[in-house]
Amino acid sequence: IIPTWKRVDILKEVIDSLVNQDYLKNDYEVIICDSESKDGTEELVKSYKESEVNFNIKLINSTINAQSIKRNDGAIIAKGEILVFLDDDVIADKNLLREYSDAHQNSRKEVLLGLSLFSEKRSRKSNLLRYRNDRAAKIINNKNRINPENFVSMNFSIKKKDFIDIGMFDPTFTNYGGEDHDFPIRMKKKGFSSTYCIGAKSEHREPSPNLYGRMKKIYISANKGFVPLINKFPSFFANSKIGLLEEKNYKDS
Repeated sequence: IIPTWKRVDILKEVIDSLVNQDYLKNDYEVIICDSESKDGTEELVKSYKESEVNFNIKLINSTINAQSIKRNDGAIIAKGEILVFLDDDVIADKNLLREYSDAHQNSRKEVLLGLSLFSEKRSRKSNLLRYRNDRAAKIINNKNRINPENFVSMNFSIKKKDFIDIGMFDPTFTNYGGEDHDFPIRMKKKGFSSTYCIGAKSEHREPSPNLYGRMKKIYISANKGFVPLINKFPSFFANSKIGLLEEKNYKDS
């Protein structure tokens, strides 16, 4: 399930990574959740459906352009028992689906998270990307369970029945941020835990990431995206260190 909005070029790379999975193509479907972005996304999906590749892909359009709603819309129509959520700038490793499928065979009330990092080539050129890679690897590892404030929804998997039991994503989160903190709080209250699926790796292809853009996203989250969260779970912010920069030196390249 891939929510998207006006990212047709990167989306093509995401879909290509799913075409090339080490997994039987008849055993999974790809659901692209758009909102009439008019950038060629519809034509892109149509080209895969009409190609000679036996690939089950479909496009739906959500009335409201919000990650939470798009993910829910995709999950509702999904035919499979296991859901995998990817952002539209996350390139899946070829074993991602198999790793999630195998891990779910022994999972009990667990949500599985994959690690998504910027490429080594890009991170060598950017202190910010090196920092974000280091932080992601520190938070998501095979020794720790992931706390709600560190839950990342760009690459995760859950059984469909469990997703419905938790209550899916809250559709009142229509601005950037907040919905992927609200979800694990409710998940935890239902007795679910989130754990690292070590083989479910992916590359984060966020376009032109820089400190200004990162701070802008945090500003929007704090002023809009987190408003429903603080109204629902004010205690979440009492001791949270979300968004703080750890003290570590990152020398210029």
